[in-house]
Amino acid sequence: MPPVEQDALIYGPIRVELLTHKVLAQGKFVHLAKMEYRLLCYLILHEGQVLSRQEILTNIWNLPPNVKTRTLDMHIHTLRKKLGLADYLETVLQVGYIPIEICYTNQNCINNGEAVPIIDAILVYMLLF
Repeated sequence: MPPVEQDALIYGPIRVELLTHKVLAQGKFVHLAKMEYRLLCYLILHEGQVLSRQEILTNIWNLPPNVKTRTLDMHIHTLRKKLGLADYLETVLQVGYIPIEICYTNQNCINNGEAVPIIDAILVYMLLF
């Protein structure tokens, strides 16, 4: 899980300010549309996990199963371009995407299966917007 500072998510060179919805990439402010912001937070919170296209479409866009759309591909392309995520977000062919796990110097990459309560709070906060 990426480090959580007070009201912010950190993922590589990206900082997401949860209260103001500001996103900084390598220290520079980047404007994201509402769905780009939600998608970015969702990807960061699922660091190191393979996320199916259907899972993302259902959880971010509330689309029913088996809907054919390119909206996810376009949003991923936009996030990669705006934030320089090419090295942090891999495509898993015919499955979906995986935000690669980053090992931070001040934390372990393995959480020993323990729940991290802040995730629930962030997900609830995210869904309000």
